Amino acid sequence: MSQLDYQDNSFIEKLARSHNPEICPIRKEYIAQEMSYFKNYVRGGSVLVAGSGFGFEARALGEYNGFVLGIDNNPLLVALSKAYVQSPNVHFALGDFTDLPIASQEFHHAILNYGTIGNFCNNDQVRIIKELTRVAKKAHINFYSNQRVMRLEMYRQEGWKGVHTDGNAVVTDDGGYSQTFKLEEFKDLVKSVSRQHYVALYPMENFGFMAQVWHE
Repeated sequence: MSQLDYQDNSFIEKLARSHNPEICPIRKEYIAQEMSYFKNYVRGGSVLVAGSGFGFEARALGEYNGFVLGIDNNPLLVALSKAYVQSPNVHFALGDFTDLPIASQEFHHAILNYGTIGNFCNNDQVRIIKELTRVAKKAHINFYSNQRVMRLEMYRQEGWKGVHTDGNAVVTDDGGYSQTFKLEEFKDLVKSVSRQHYVALYPMENFGFMAQVWHE
């Protein structure tokens, strides 16, 4: 499980660095594939972006969706997003996406990208999937499926210190932790939320997948 303080300035600096295509070309390609996926599968509806960061993804989603809400637990990132994104259909709010004050099925889509699901322990992963599929008809959750050299280099480009593998995770000396899932492991995680949950997987780059998760 990640030991990061998401309120710490060093985390915000790394997040900003990850969006610099000249410094982080691997993440640039990964983000491009996420954006392509969103254009194909997240269109024409209402969207919740869990962990919206600087608001870049929310802004892009607002171009082809009617309403977008970004949720983040860092007040500085929420303030920066509000200043950066001047779209009338894109909004940001301070909150915890593991416990949302939102009615069931209020959104068409909920997004958790950037491999964020792997930063949490198993109990939190279950709670996140349960919450996202509660508030949206379909959740789109990105996860990493292997620990290829390219993935480790991606974290080094982003400024993480002492990047290395530890069991089924990539960890860093400054508190980073990102779990790797085998495909069947992720499917089992979804089924542990409810046997009525379903998942479809779409490959991302060469070390990750985007999962569509929904329930009947």
